[in-house]
Amino acid sequence: MKKKRNTVQKGIVFEVFREMHNHPSAGMVYEAVHARYPEISKATVYRILADAALEGDVLRLKLSDADDRYDVTLDKHYHIVCRSCGAVADVVTKV
Repeated sequence: MKKKRNTVQKGIVFEVFREMHNHPSAGMVYEAVHARYPEISKATVYRILADAALEGDVLRLKLSDADDRYDVTLDKHYHIVCRSCGAVADVVTKV
């Protein structure tokens, strides 16, 4: 399998993504990236996150009817979702 290149845009997206700490959707990441770097397109942000999930660099969370969310924590753990605001949090269990 061909390894994807590291690009400036990819570095920026991951820098912003890691700062968020709230299991953001691709749309949330795009809004944060766009605020700092308006020249980076929505399609680029969505593609970078989708590719990272396929490569196993981040977790893609499919949560009921909500937009997919992303998680940097790759260790086995569970998630809870607030029914009121939609916030997502990790639940760590002892094995």
